[in-house]
Amino acid sequence: MDRLMASVMTAVGAVTNPFAVDGYGTLDGVMLGDVMAPRIEATFNGEAIRAWQVDWGVGRGEFFVENGYLDVRGGYFRRGEAELQVDGLFSLGGTRDDGAEEVNVVVKMASFPASRIRSAFGLNEGYVIEGPVTGELHLYGAYRRLFGFGRINLERPTAHGELFDSASAGLRFEGNGVWLDGFEMRKEAGSVSVHSS
Repeated sequence: MDRLMASVMTAVGAVTNPFAVDGYGTLDGVMLGDVMAPRIEATFNGEAIRAWQVDWGVGRGEFFVENGYLDVRGGYFRRGEAELQVDGLFSLGGTRDDGAEEVNVVVKMASFPASRIRSAFGLNEGYVIEGPVTGELHLYGAYRRLFGFGRINLERPTAHGELFDSASAGLRFEGNGVWLDGFEMRKEAGSVSVHSS
């Protein structure tokens, strides 16, 4: 389906790279407006969804495609206890010629494995914390230069093989990296706090 949509959009003048999505389900929608600059409105309901090297499980929501953007509304994905909600804009062609932002999205997670986040964003090197993530992020800007903010909490995470009771931090994305605000990790009666200035 992803390759078909990309081919149709390229055929009508909106050059679009395919974005690999696997799974099965239903996609119902319409194509509106000028055939050389169409607007696509659709709803989806799928199972065994896989994208960005991550298995997302079942998913549903609605999306709109216009002006080189994919606008996802009410996107909801669940696999086991892990839940993910997505609302926002994604540039379909990557870098935009008009200089506009490539992504502006709000993501909410509940019991979402940290390993899936690392796989989706290619963050599999460096300091690794495992565990289910609950929190909310608002990300915007360019795919390779993200800005934004949010907060995450992990229940019973592990770091370097050591089990902790909890960990939490505020996050600030500043284009060239992410800052942890008020990072705190707890184990039994002890805790470690790190505050950036």
